[in-house]
Parts: sequence; C-alpha cells; structure tokens
Amino acid sequence: MHQVEIGSGKPAAVLGAVLRGGFQAVAMRWSGDVEMARLAVDAAATRLIIVAVGAQDAIGAIDAALMLGGSGAVVADVLRISVAQRMLPRLCPTCRRSRELTVDEQTALRGTTLVDQPLFEPVGCDACQQTGYAGHQPLYWALEPRPWLTDLLRRRAPVGQLRQAAVREGEGGAFQAAHDLARQGVIAASTLIELRREELQA
Repeated sequence: MHQVEIGSGKPAAVLGAVLRGGFQAVAMRWSGDVEMARLAVDAAATRLIIVAVGAQDAIGAIDAALMLGGSGAVVADVLRISVAQRMLPRLCPTCRRSRELTVDEQTALRGTTLVDQPLFEPVGCDACQQTGYAGHQPLYWALEPRPWLTDLLRRRAPVGQLRQAAVREGEGGAFQAAHDLARQGVIAASTLIELRREELQA
C-alpha cells in the first residue's frame, strides 16, 4: 500500500502521477478539484477507483460524479457501488421509554410499516447525564447499479428522480435503513421522523 500526500501540488496532477504508476486500485478523497474528479471518473473504466465525497446520501454521491463532468453513460458504466454513512444519536438503553406515536408523528410516517407501532423517546438518567442519549449509531446505506438506476443515469435523470426511484424500488436511503433501529429502540422516534422529512424534501 502506498500513500501519497497532495501537499501544495495540484490534485489532478498528483492523481495523474499515481495513475501512471500502474496501480490497479486507488482510494482518494475528492478535494473539490473538478479536473481531479473527471480524471477519476475516466480512470474508473480500467481500474478500481474509490472516492470519498461529502454528500447527503448514496444517491447524492452518484449525483456528485455527474455534476463534476461525468456523463450519465460513463458513470453508469463505471459505477460499482455507492455507500453512504451517517451517525445518528443513540438512545440511552437505561432510560429510553416506549410510547405510542402522536397524531402528527403518525401523519409523518403515513404509508410506512411503522405508523401503528410504538417507538422510543429519550428520558434522561444518571447513566447518560440526563441527556437521554449515549453516543452515536452508525447508519450505512449501500446502493448497487441495478437496471433501474443504470437506465436513469444514462438518461441523465435529475437527482430528485433518482431518489424517488430508489424509494419505489425499496432502496430509499437513510430513512428506510433506519427502520429496524427505530423498532429496536436504538434511535428515537424524533430522529426517524427527521430522516423521513429529509427524504420527502429531497
């Protein structure tokens, strides 16, 4: 394994030098340099390129590649997987409390399997210093290039349409990935509903 610091050099120039070194797998963090991003997308046609980007979700990461100059057809051809990670506040297991949803919460969760289920809320105790929470829970969402996604990418569909299709196909991002965490009392009802509202606004 070789690690290269960009330092004061141009990101695209550094990546170009790395690629000319013949490496078949390159992991990098996108620095905001458009030329670097385009070079990475082009290089992904012949080798494994792993890029870390700041995005709202796995669809947002794919959209970043499109916005940075990658054509829909090229991104569809080179995409292997898009993985998103998010840290959610974890309920304190000592004092969390199960309760029925309010009318407003039921409205927010309408159309989901959670609308008639009791969820959990923070309380606060000595174990969590009265915060109701104890650390954070990582949430992961992996999206592979299935036919519906590949087709939309080739047609350069807007990000909103990509997200709607993901929800329709049962791969709808952070909210759907958090269902089990809410049922198990790992995260609060308010956290889940915040994710739901983000999904509807996306």
